[in-house]
Amino acid sequence: MNPRNTAILALVVTALGAFVWLYEIRGAEERSEREAAEKRLWKDVEAEQISLVTLRTKDDEEARLERVEGAWKLLAPISFPADASAADGIAETLAGLAAEATIDDPAPLAEYGLEGPPRVRFRAGERELALRVGSRSPVGANSYVATSEDKPVYAVQSFRLTSLERSLDDLRDKRPMRFDREAVTELRVRWKGGAARIVRDAEDRSLWRLAEPLEPRASTTPLRPSSGRASSSPSSPSSS
Repeated sequence: MNPRNTAILALVVTALGAFVWLYEIRGAEERSEREAAEKRLWKDVEAEQISLVTLRTKDDEEARLERVEGAWKLLAPISFPADASAADGIAETLAGLAAEATIDDPAPLAEYGLEGPPRVRFRAGERELALRVGSRSPVGANSYVATSEDKPVYAVQSFRLTSLERSLDDLRDKRPMRFDREAVTELRVRWKGGAARIVRDAEDRSLWRLAEPLEPRASTTPLRPSSGRASSSPSSPSSS
């Protein structure tokens, strides 16, 4: 083949590959992300902006969670450190909740199970927002929800709401001790008949070393020569 034609063909193939990548693959990802963003109930709310959540729990308590100096606190009905993963999950659910269908002119809210007070109230920036959670839709794995306004009614994927179905016990921090893991420089461990001290490396803080193991106890079992070896004890003189 003519070298000039080969070069032109190579350029065409390269350009076609770039087009497929930019439009069909990367472009499809970007279009999917835009479509998902458009379906969000609160398009301008991010999880990091949510600083206060009031949630009706599964055990019918009204729990109040607030972000205080970057950490979640459970302020009501008891004052206690909150489970960070549970609180973050609630904030992420609220920020990312997306409608699979929208009913702009709904029937009375009772028909969707939405007649009660909101399941969740929350603060995002300076805005006070709310979410009502209703019954399952008759078709599809969706549930009905509504925002602080009665209209429209939305159908959202039911599994997206599972992080809101929490008991009061789910929301509290269950760790017996709370501390900064990165601040730990030494661990002392004791068990029946032994102990050890482990220290963090001063230069590479991702490494730990065993600093003080206990001296191993002397074995109380008599040592026996292994098979095929001569005994270390003096041999008896042979009888003449």
